[in-house]
Amino acid sequence: MKKEQDFPMMSLRTRMLAFVLLILTGLSLTFCGVAYWKMKDVLLSSIQQQVALTAHDKVSFITEWVATRQQIVSSVLPRFGQGELKPILDQAQQAGHLDDMYIGEPSKRMTQFSKSTPVPPGYDPTGRPWYLAASQSEEAIATAPYIDAATKKPIITFARARRDGGQLVAVVSGDVSLQRVTDEVVASRLPGNGYAFLITKDGSIIAHPAKESGMKKIGDVMPGFDLSGLSQDGKLQSVALNGETSMTALYPVGNTGWIFGVVVPVAAATSAVGHLMWLMGGLSLLGLILSAVLAYAGVVRMLSGLTDLRNAMHNVASGEGDLTMQLPVHTHDEVGEIAEAFNAFVKKLHGMFVSVRHDAEALARDTTMLHQAADTIAADSRAQSNELSATAATIEEITVSINHIADNAEAPPSRWWPRRASMPMTRIWPWTRLPTKCSPSCRRWMRCKPPCLAWRHTRKRFAASWL
Repeated sequence: MKKEQDFPMMSLRTRMLAFVLLILTGLSLTFCGVAYWKMKDVLLSSIQQQVALTAHDKVSFITEWVATRQQIVSSVLPRFGQGELKPILDQAQQAGHLDDMYIGEPSKRMTQFSKSTPVPPGYDPTGRPWYLAASQSEEAIATAPYIDAATKKPIITFARARRDGGQLVAVVSGDVSLQRVTDEVVASRLPGNGYAFLITKDGSIIAHPAKESGMKKIGDVMPGFDLSGLSQDGKLQSVALNGETSMTALYPVGNTGWIFGVVVPVAAATSAVGHLMWLMGGLSLLGLILSAVLAYAGVVRMLSGLTDLRNAMHNVASGEGDLTMQLPVHTHDEVGEIAEAFNAFVKKLHGMFVSVRHDAEALARDTTMLHQAADTIAADSRAQSNELSATAATIEEITVSINHIADNAEAPPSRWWPRRASMPMTRIWPWTRLPTKCSPSCRRWMRCKPPCLAWRHTRKRFAASWL
């Protein structure tokens, strides 16, 4: 038979305390988990709103900045042919904070504002990209950004053509540095040390926090960034940049063909939730410790009656307990009922032991009397045994005498009883003498009163022999 494995005893108090702590721990973990996911969801929604708000502000600024300069450039055309062009160009340059203002004509004539760097002799504006792009469009155009040879900073050219009677008469153009736009984009504040950037539709960087990143491809500056695989609807998308998970969103910038983008590192953006979780975990642990102390004190107080009951039961079980003791009843619950039941049990047990003690004393007295009676019976038995032994000896002697008489009865009759020297004779009649005792072993010598049966029988047979 397989022996049962012995397990260490765990007290009821310990089990109750462990049960309470288990419930509190489960509730704390559940609360922390729900709070974590809820706060993370709220934080992600907040990040989405903050990103959308920042992107809206920056896109609006860039769109307005581009539109304003296009309008300033276009405002020069209505005054073309109405006098000297330089004052008009100077005024437009100051209003739009342009770096340069000039007008090119189909005749290859080039007119610049007052402070512009003169073009070299033989410069043909009709072959420049800004002239060709504007001459092919009815609206103001903006060229792709390029790096200025002198300042090494990205600039852009705005241009618009004027037609009279369908004939191209002039193209006004203005160069402006993108430093203002770059500063505005780089100054974006996003959650988790995120940043913003501005690129063209083919992925060339216009503005980026990385140094010397102007006009480089976005994939070279941000490894892992695939422009073709991302939507441009302003929704946050997960990407892996430099081995770190980030969220990005892309927004088109009006009709410029530019794209405004944001990048938010997930770990840094959600670090506040992690810190809050650590705080909640610490507070939960502190609460569990405090709850354990309070629960222990409460359980000890509630089960104090059981402790007294256990000690009392141990005393009773050891055989040295006081059966007159009574447990105090302080509560009116199950513990109090158990104490009352124990008191009733001890009281009945005490009465039972008292009754048993009295019965035992009576039994001891009866046993003593029986012992004395047995001694008396034994003495009487020994006396009876002695008497029986004497009786047996007497019977044996009678038997021998009877056998002897029987043997003599078989002899021929004689007038005279044969006298034996060992048998004294007495005279019954003058002619007759009888033995004075019935057998040689008889010691009574005719002193039997009445005479013994053997003697009478002998006398009777002796008398009959003479008939």
